[in-house]
Amino acid sequence: MRKFVVISSSSEAFSVVVMATGQSLPQENLEDVAEELRRRRVSGNVVFDLLASNGSRHCRFYETGFDGHAFDIRTRFKAVQPDSCVREAAAQYLQGHMDEFDLSMLTPAMQFAAKRGVAL
Repeated sequence: MRKFVVISSSSEAFSVVVMATGQSLPQENLEDVAEELRRRRVSGNVVFDLLASNGSRHCRFYETGFDGHAFDIRTRFKAVQPDSCVREAAAQYLQGHMDEFDLSMLTPAMQFAAKRGVAL
């Protein structure tokens, strides 16, 4: 299982969303994330969605900058509350790719909602 997936963002604030796929944090694999972002030619603000890694709806999203080559060390991982389109995009991706995620950190109710495509 991959430790993260990168999905497109329709938010004006973020270029992409990096979603944890299990209990491992994408931040623990920053060089792998940076390599994927370079391959996709991403530049700008990136939001990390940690729902699968921490099971929390409240401490879920963190933002950092990416200049096309590396993460900006000055703005590393500030907690944010993105607009609803980010939550909806993550919910849609999760619903369509449940087999890519370990959701054991989520409550049974949250797992049920994720399977239904509800934005958490």
